Amino acid sequence: MPPDSTITVRIRKGAAGRLDTALTRNLPDGRHLSRSRISRIIRAGRVSCRGSPVRDTSARVMAGEIYEIDTSDDRASDISPENIPLTIIHEDRDIIVINKAAGMVMHPAPGNRKGTLLSAVLHHDRRSSLAHEMPALVHRLDKDTTGLLVVARTARAMADLTAQFAAHSAGRIYTAIARGDVRTIGIRSVRGMTITPSPGAFRIESMIGRDRSNPLRQSVRGRNGKRAITHIECLETLAGAGCSLVQCRLETGRTHQIRVHLAHLGHPLVGDQIYGAGATLLPQHLSPAMRFAVHDFSRQALHAGELSFDHPGSRERLTFQAALPDDMSALLATLRSGIK
Repeated sequence: MPPDSTITVRIRKGAAGRLDTALTRNLPDGRHLSRSRISRIIRAGRVSCRGSPVRDTSARVMAGEIYEIDTSDDRASDISPENIPLTIIHEDRDIIVINKAAGMVMHPAPGNRKGTLLSAVLHHDRRSSLAHEMPALVHRLDKDTTGLLVVARTARAMADLTAQFAAHSAGRIYTAIARGDVRTIGIRSVRGMTITPSPGAFRIESMIGRDRSNPLRQSVRGRNGKRAITHIECLETLAGAGCSLVQCRLETGRTHQIRVHLAHLGHPLVGDQIYGAGATLLPQHLSPAMRFAVHDFSRQALHAGELSFDHPGSRERLTFQAALPDDMSALLATLRSGIK
């Protein structure tokens, strides 16, 4: 076993909780593993306490306990490189910035073992002279969300970028097409949310956690909720306010955050199969072409169009932008067209 493949973690006072979260938060300086990767290692039986394996990711830990994490062969056993095309916006020795296509899962999971973005990155790095460490996902986009994300190529870059995202100093701006007139958000109260008008936008704050009745959903009333803040601006009303072109700036980055917030406000994203049920009916004046475009849009209309952060090596502030994908551009053109 390589000498640096075992990580010793002591649970600090005040950091007790479930095993996967506690290990992620108590890693020693200079080491970083994502919670999803730690969870996979736990389930593989490669985390031990007092010499005994612990395989339950939600096992409760106590302050002062010491755990050993065996990361050997984690790359080879869990993820296989695949020759999948990637749209790479930028790359250097520390990072890769990718414009993700719709339909691509971020990493292997039950039911999605092949065709993942991480498998594609591993294949790219295997062929690249820049590769020298295991690439890691700094943040995530949903399978059917398009747009920009950054992958860390080194443990140092991963730790640095993770800290930036945790401190909310990394910038993420999304473009979305939502149902209804989003401008009405500021004139009503919504249970479970704090809505604060700001110049040209609304600041939305709530808790978000796993839905108590559907494990595929998140909810503002979900279990173990965490603080979530989204800044929402209506850029344009479309088709007589049957829809709105929306810009969303994330202050936090909870799972499905934009989708949950807009749906709870009564403005689910066009095409959102998880949170779109119960959306207000489209206005009667919409043409058949517009109705067809909205009802048959095949995914949530959400695009991560701008990403900014400090480069983990040079400290230069980097900003990347990606234009709307073709399907969202076509939907937008239809809703602007006035076709009868």
